[in-house]
Amino acid sequence: MKRLNIILGFIIFIYGTAFSQADSVHMNSSSEDYFKTQMDSMDNMWAIQQLEAQIKQKAEFKNEEAGRVKATLEFLEKDIPLTYSSLMWDFVRFYVSQQHSQTERLLGLSEKLLSEIDSIFISKGIPAELKYLALVQSAMNPHFVSEKGASGPWQFMYSTGSLYELEIDSYIDQRRDYIKSTIAAAEMLKDLNKIYNNWQLAVIAYNCGPSNLNRAIRRAKTHKNINEIYKHLPTPERDFYAAFVAMVFITENAEHLELRPAPVKWPVQTDTVIIDQKLHLGQVAAVLGLNIRLLHDLNPVYRRSVIPASYQKFTLKLPRGKKSAFKEMKDSIYNHRDTFFFQLKPEPELNSGKKYASYKPRSPSENHTSIYYTIKSGDNLGYISEWFDVSIRDLRYWNNIRGNMIRSGQRLLIYVPKDNADYYRQYDTLSFAEKEKREGKKVETPDKKPAKPLKEGEYTIYVVKSGDSAWSIAKKYPGISDQDILRWNNIRASDLRRGQKLKIKKQ
Repeated sequence: MKRLNIILGFIIFIYGTAFSQADSVHMNSSSEDYFKTQMDSMDNMWAIQQLEAQIKQKAEFKNEEAGRVKATLEFLEKDIPLTYSSLMWDFVRFYVSQQHSQTERLLGLSEKLLSEIDSIFISKGIPAELKYLALVQSAMNPHFVSEKGASGPWQFMYSTGSLYELEIDSYIDQRRDYIKSTIAAAEMLKDLNKIYNNWQLAVIAYNCGPSNLNRAIRRAKTHKNINEIYKHLPTPERDFYAAFVAMVFITENAEHLELRPAPVKWPVQTDTVIIDQKLHLGQVAAVLGLNIRLLHDLNPVYRRSVIPASYQKFTLKLPRGKKSAFKEMKDSIYNHRDTFFFQLKPEPELNSGKKYASYKPRSPSENHTSIYYTIKSGDNLGYISEWFDVSIRDLRYWNNIRGNMIRSGQRLLIYVPKDNADYYRQYDTLSFAEKEKREGKKVETPDKKPAKPLKEGEYTIYVVKSGDSAWSIAKKYPGISDQDILRWNNIRASDLRRGQKLKIKKQ
């Protein structure tokens, strides 16, 4: 009951009627961009990268008669009303035509995972068709992070994930765990349905937040007219219910819509080992000759690729058949370049008495190769480490960098897995927005006009600390970029000083 009171926030609304959405409501560009970014984020997953290269293509879309679509939805309808609307049909067109290849990949990726979600939902008394909600939440990518900071297959915010007993700290993020996050999602949906007595409103509240939904209902002065409520809800979260109905229609009519699930081999069969010492996934990948991306996808909860087992035991999932090799080579794995993976200071080779005179970085393993990236204006070590899936510490070590100072035009040596070298080389030719898009982030087009000064009450104050950068500060505020901070305070990145007070716009 305590949890119900917390998520309720303001006023409890008890409704039992289903609603429909008028045909005048359509998908807008903001919503389309969000869902496209989400679908594209699948390309970073190991299982998707194993598919034969194919050109992403659109497909001819066959318009269906509204009557036939409505009849199909009525046939599929069980515990939740599946209502037809122009917005819902926009999503069908989006997935079937514009995102045809990606939707086939999503259907293949989710095939086995949906059966696991189904069994959990049944055990929790959740309508079975709600399992398809996971497909539109994150495209089943456990690493997907929204602009607002929601993370994992079920897109939990930090506060909500913690409320539903998901462990989240600097090293562990159980929002990314398929099973644990699904159990949490089931509990949250059940709680929301108790509040609203309506699964449609429960789904909307899941994505928009109960307080936003309650506020929208108050402003619309109705709980039955979804079109009025819709106007007062945040985007793109308000479109998730229509996307969900579209996905139910698509998955149940895939063959008719000429969608063929891609042969995605996921999840792979695994063995589990107990880890009782601090361990980096890079150590495991190097000694056992495994793809680091595969290890990340099998163990998505480890945020920094580090298993922090110095204070308690953790588990590590390995591809089936590698458990015995891990046990036999356990000491070698734990000791493999432990200084490289865990020590902040570089390991220079001294020569002729000059510090760093013969500094020669080495490859993490035989499975890695070196590539070069030319720093562009606006880049920083934080961005670059995310793009290349390495730590800032690695970048400093490989390039003999002290602190965070880098310059435009400087070439960085970076070690990447040989299997993915071509993928990482492409970063040198991509725009900043394209790089961020690969990470599942959207970059707003900068406004060329001077930023309007923030008014009193529109902002909070952040005091710059030693070691801060605009990028690291922005990471503390979901939905805010480093460029936002610089623009609001009319400064450059090089102007930051310890003790400086920065204005941060309230979200």
